[in-house]
Amino acid sequence: NRILYKPCFSALIIPKNLYIKILKNIGLTYDEILASQEYYEKRLNAFTINVQNYEYKDIYCYESVMQLIKHQQFIFYYHMGVKLIDLEVKDVVEILRNIINLLRKFENYYIAFTNSTSTNDEFYCMIKERQAVLLEIYEPLKSIQSMRVSIDEPMVVKAFEEYFTEKWEHIAPINRDKNEVINWIQKQIKLLETKISNEVV
Repeated sequence: NRILYKPCFSALIIPKNLYIKILKNIGLTYDEILASQEYYEKRLNAFTINVQNYEYKDIYCYESVMQLIKHQQFIFYYHMGVKLIDLEVKDVVEILRNIINLLRKFENYYIAFTNSTSTNDEFYCMIKERQAVLLEIYEPLKSIQSMRVSIDEPMVVKAFEEYFTEKWEHIAPINRDKNEVINWIQKQIKLLETKISNEVV
């Protein structure tokens, strides 16, 4: 099983065509785009295979998600670093629709939103049960990881598992129940589609 804590959505929830579009828009070279695309596809394939057999839980900060929805700003994670980017409203709608598709397609995949501000907004943590913990502290405005650590000491991994499992259980059911999360995202899509219609008019 795997638990992920991240302030904003993972890059894996971005549809492939939009991911490539973003890579081109941030001014990467052709070789850099290919390397980033390969990195993305390798991670996505691993996710698709593993989530069919193991439980995958993602915890995201509500404020960061609303930053994406209200202001179309996304902390974009690619193989060279981290970058704060601006998206079009239609891009955000595409991301949200893809999240719903993933939640519906994979029975073992769950997303939760936390209002907690006790965890650093630039802190990323992924725990693979009984295997390892990956920790990162990054600075989006500088496009770098300030610190990256992988820990495989069993007792430390177990402690992280227990902490984030408890954190998941303390999130309000309405913010982690799959159907509730899907319903909330659908409402945000409708609001954004109304915004798009008004802009066209």
